[in-house]
Amino acid sequence: MADFFICENSSSRSSENSPGAQSESLVWNKIMNAFHSRDAIACWHFPLFSQIGQHFREPDILIFDRQLGAIVIEVKGISIDNIKFCQGHQWHMEEYYQEVISPYNQAMDQLVNLLSIVERDKLLFRKVAGRILIALLQITEQEWEQSELANQVAPTPIIFGDKRINLQSTTLQKP
Repeated sequence: MADFFICENSSSRSSENSPGAQSESLVWNKIMNAFHSRDAIACWHFPLFSQIGQHFREPDILIFDRQLGAIVIEVKGISIDNIKFCQGHQWHMEEYYQEVISPYNQAMDQLVNLLSIVERDKLLFRKVAGRILIALLQITEQEWEQSELANQVAPTPIIFGDKRINLQSTTLQKP
């Protein structure tokens, strides 16, 4: 059976009604449903500190699954209309608090930081697989495919709002 933890976080002071907070809550519920019977630990807003450069990272959702390894999920509370266009992993935004976002690179940075901490233990060195997912719960897979974005974005594993998390699918890939 999986264990689920909600950590105190820097964004807990933000509005619980914001699209980002609502999307994170929905993803968290999907994670609890998908992983409830697995040998896993899942954390919502787990704080990561790196001694290298004194960096602080806070993955939206972090999962350690015995079979799948470490999974970092970056949640974006955006609609299809918020994305003007994409160039590889850079998404150019409209009516959003940032002009350019890179959720894949953000999640990858968090995963690399996490694995560098885990691999300090010699017994775990090169033994933990790492994966990333981007959650876009305000976007359906059909909306995504019908837009030009599907052809503009570099291959990115995405959880869409109209889909369940399928642990057997290729959605969970090694970075």
